[in-house]
Amino acid sequence: MINEKITSGHSCAPDACPLPIHVPAQTVDRERPFSSLGLPECRRFGWVANGVLYRFYDAARQPLYIGQTSSLPGRLDEHRLTAEWWPLVEYVAISFYGSYGSARQPEKAAIRREQPRFNRQYRNGQKLLELNLHGAARDAAALLVQRAEPQFVRELAEALQSPEDFLKDVPAAPWPDEAL
Repeated sequence: MINEKITSGHSCAPDACPLPIHVPAQTVDRERPFSSLGLPECRRFGWVANGVLYRFYDAARQPLYIGQTSSLPGRLDEHRLTAEWWPLVEYVAISFYGSYGSARQPEKAAIRREQPRFNRQYRNGQKLLELNLHGAARDAAALLVQRAEPQFVRELAEALQSPEDFLKDVPAAPWPDEAL
């Protein structure tokens, strides 16, 4: 059973657990959502102090809603009582982060990547992004992947395979032995 594997396979003191901890998707009891979850023992009672990212899916494993909280039991109950989409929930995946704030970027990235049906915020990536053009290229790429629309990132990567296409309107070097 998935719940037994998760809780018994992870044992460390709450303050010593390396974060983030990602708990794979598991079925959820819609009447008792929190108590039905198989959570790592070190997080079972330490959920209040951490940022928690949760992702709900329907029976076809399609994303319904992604959010974050510092109180997982309270937030699950709130969804159970008020969310129009709650009857569709079959699965939940949970990730524990060091603080509420540290779960914010992963939440935004998950919403942009998975496009859950009932999320309204963060479905579209940022329109503008400041990029350090003199820093490490991998850092700039990581920032783009985290904050931009996946389709834009794919198209940009493809376009950058042929940088000479963008130099057509750049004037030639004033002296023949000087390269741009």
